[in-house]
Amino acid sequence: MVAVWLLFTAMPFVVEPFLLHRWLIAQSKLKPEATFKAVAWLHRILLFISLVTVLGAVMGNHGLLFQISQTRRRACYPIDFQRWL
Repeated sequence: MVAVWLLFTAMPFVVEPFLLHRWLIAQSKLKPEATFKAVAWLHRILLFISLVTVLGAVMGNHGLLFQISQTRRRACYPIDFQRWL
């Protein structure tokens, strides 16, 4: 998740102003439709990466990615919270 945050932080503040800005302007003058398709596909890829990250975080939070054994759970939570639920 931190890698996705770094990617989404680096794109508007580092990559686009210093690396992509001149290239995008030059390409959009030469081939506007192809440039638009390329940028649209890059946005779709970034959207997919962020959705996978969010889905993984939700699944991990709900315990769907791995199971903690009962002995380890008792070691982490010495108080039996199930009695109060």
